Amino acid sequence: MAAFAQFGSDLDAATQAQLHRGERLVELLKQPQYKPLSVVQQIISIFAGVRGLVDDIPVADIQKFESGLLNFIEKTPEPN
Repeated sequence: MAAFAQFGSDLDAATQAQLHRGERLVELLKQPQYKPLSVVQQIISIFAGVRGLVDDIPVADIQKFESGLLNFIEKTPEPN
C-alpha cells in the first residue's frame, strides 16, 4: 500500500480514498502484544473502519478513537 501512496498525485480520487481508509484499517488492526482484543471487540473495530467512521480521524489518533469506542460500547447498557 505504501508503495502506491508515493504516486498519490497520479491516482484517481477513489483509489486515494481506498488507500486512505486502508491506512486507518491497519491502525485499527494493531493490538498490544499479549493483550489481544476479544472477537467482539475486533468485529466492532473492523466494522467502524469499513463503514468509514474513522475516515476523518488522523492516523495518529486511531488507537485513541478505538479505545474510546470500545469503552463506550462496554459501558452502554443493552436494551431490554
